[in-house]
Amino acid sequence: MSKGYSAEEVMSLLSAFNGRDNAIIIKLPYLMLLEDYDRERKGLTEDEHVPVDYEAAYALDQLVFWCFRRSNTVHKGWIYKTDEELRRDLRLTQSQVTRVKKKLSEIGLMSMRAKVNPENTHDGAVTHYRIDWDVFYPRLSNAIRRSGIAPELDS
Repeated sequence: MSKGYSAEEVMSLLSAFNGRDNAIIIKLPYLMLLEDYDRERKGLTEDEHVPVDYEAAYALDQLVFWCFRRSNTVHKGWIYKTDEELRRDLRLTQSQVTRVKKKLSEIGLMSMRAKVNPENTHDGAVTHYRIDWDVFYPRLSNAIRRSGIAPELDS
């Protein structure tokens, strides 16, 4: 039997989780960058459809965020995350994490290396990641230019 919730009750519930802190935001240019790569890999034209890889785009967004958040003078652009941390932070399964890491590495957007954690917060080796800005920048600027988001990039 339905309780018959009031509009005020529903709005109160919705307002409890509204806002950026309770949302997963994926930047359109990252989606487009990955679509461009998938089209290149499959030999498709710009007009041909490829599935959108939301998981990889979100992982890329977070890696960029984490790389900027860390002190790059100390770590030279490298960040470290265990697979468990990636699963938790990205809300992905282990198979999704594995696939995304492989894809971002194949594109050349990200370098990975296993290394003993310098801060000793984890046992043994953890995977370190770094964005390859020399690959990332031209791919991202092409996606932005193509999207029309920032026409000033056309010059």
